[in-house]
Amino acid sequence: MITREDLGNFEHLRKLLGGMKLDAQYEVIPPSGTVNLNRENHVVICGPRLSPLIAQILEGDDNLGFAKDSAWHLLGQDRRQGMPVPPG
Repeated sequence: MITREDLGNFEHLRKLLGGMKLDAQYEVIPPSGTVNLNRENHVVICGPRLSPLIAQILEGDDNLGFAKDSAWHLLGQDRRQGMPVPPG
């Protein structure tokens, strides 16, 4: 499954990187949701809903999570304290 938002986010990122003379390649995550994350210069534009691996990684991280308002977004937070971490 490919979401329109993910493809749009990739295109936006690709254009930004192109402006810095960097290349970006698109790779589809298979239906199993598994992807090799042990690669350099790797960005995954996929949330936990579509990839069990991404869900598992986020569950084990005290500093990253997902939140939803009008759309899902990555949230830096300290789960031990239950408080969002300000950007930057």
